[in-house]
Amino acid sequence: MIMGFTKPIEHFNLQRKKVITMNTLYVGIDVSSKSNVIYLMLPNGDKHSNFSVANSHEGSTQLVKRILSALTSHSLDTVLIGLEATSVYGDNLVYFLREDATLAPFNRKIHVLNPKQVKKFHDAYNDLPKNDYVDSFVIADCLRFGRINKEVYMGDYRYKALQNLTRARFFAVQNLVKEKQRFMNVLFKKYSTMTQEKVFSDTFSTTALAVYDEFESAEALANMDLHELTDFIIEKGKNRFPDPDAVAKAIQKAARSSYRLPKTVNDSVNQVLSISITSMKALESQIKECAVSLIFNITTASYSDAVVNVGYKEFNLILASSVRNCQFTFAATVFRSTSHADNSLRRFEILSILLFKHCLVMTLSSISAISSQLPCFDLCV
Repeated sequence: MIMGFTKPIEHFNLQRKKVITMNTLYVGIDVSSKSNVIYLMLPNGDKHSNFSVANSHEGSTQLVKRILSALTSHSLDTVLIGLEATSVYGDNLVYFLREDATLAPFNRKIHVLNPKQVKKFHDAYNDLPKNDYVDSFVIADCLRFGRINKEVYMGDYRYKALQNLTRARFFAVQNLVKEKQRFMNVLFKKYSTMTQEKVFSDTFSTTALAVYDEFESAEALANMDLHELTDFIIEKGKNRFPDPDAVAKAIQKAARSSYRLPKTVNDSVNQVLSISITSMKALESQIKECAVSLIFNITTASYSDAVVNVGYKEFNLILASSVRNCQFTFAATVFRSTSHADNSLRRFEILSILLFKHCLVMTLSSISAISSQLPCFDLCV
């Protein structure tokens, strides 16, 4: 009976939990950028020790030694380690605790707790002050109550890699959008009419950027010989414009109706536009690199199972075909029909749909076109 509600509990699970509880060391860690405050709690809730170590490799090594000493001195075989999710400050500590071989002989579990959960648990102790040592005690006691069933951090670090890449791409896209907005504001000063009328089908195409950057002023563009401007459009557009003469005329018309700037102001505007164009190209390059890395990480998430069940050559043949035709869903279906690793391949299929559900092109000849359509999903761990 818990707060007036009955909850059926199997006898086996109850006995198993009792055994685990009586042989467990609880480690509460309050993480910060410079130091970690530790509280070691014995199975009955008594305090073993409370100390602080640096949030570094050396400090984490000292922490593991103290945990090992507590486990061996009290003949315990299980250690539950808990810490709050505190920005990026706890990630390296979790990696260290997972990879360090010192605690490998013991039943080791690591939990990254939601700060809201810890706060609610802390509120139950209305007489406790608020400081780092108390927080580490609350985390350890929260673990002792056993309301946590699973480890938060998954064994496959590729999920964390996907989180890093998707976040990096998300912020790169945001910065690119902001840079384009600033660019359009400055462009209005040089070519006011070009920002008002649709002269180019793509305002940020290679040809458009060349026109914005390589001509000194709107007056110079307006007075340029039409045939020379047409040749310039053909060269920069790689002869892809169906009617370059019409484009050249539209550009000159927009240039003639644009404001004229004083030379000092015009020179500064040209410099700002040049800097902005360089920034946009750099951001687009970063987004492409993130897209390639995302594709690699997602397609290799089930690589091992697929290779074992389908075969190395067959896997790469299907993968290459799917990349070429931008049809990852079809590739995943083929995998499922030829493989027994149904669960992992279903995950592959779902991720493929998420990645390319807005993809409108049929090839990857232009990876920028693909990356501009990739949804910025986030994997929280």
